[in-house]
Amino acid sequence: MAKLGTDTIGLAGSARTSLRFRIGGVPLPKDHEGIFTQDDVKPSGYDLIAKESNQKYKELRHQGIIPPGVRFQVSLPSPHACIQSQIRPEFQEQLEPFYGK
Repeated sequence: MAKLGTDTIGLAGSARTSLRFRIGGVPLPKDHEGIFTQDDVKPSGYDLIAKESNQKYKELRHQGIIPPGVRFQVSLPSPHACIQSQIRPEFQEQLEPFYGK
């Protein structure tokens, strides 16, 4: 995937840089064979963001800003959702199993 630009977004009370990618993936380098391994799939960071967000939730609950009874929920995208807009269609089936690991 190729980086097109960055945006700074606030998550869990902190600024984080988000990378924007071209929808549907980008052309592969001419010398790429179109074969991918687990090493080609980088961590999404969803786990780190969820942990940061949960920590912020706990802090706000302890301060009384979040009232008792309000629950914390984490919703993670499926592997298919992670790749369908970022990976060219002909590579999605090959890469999807790596996103589930």
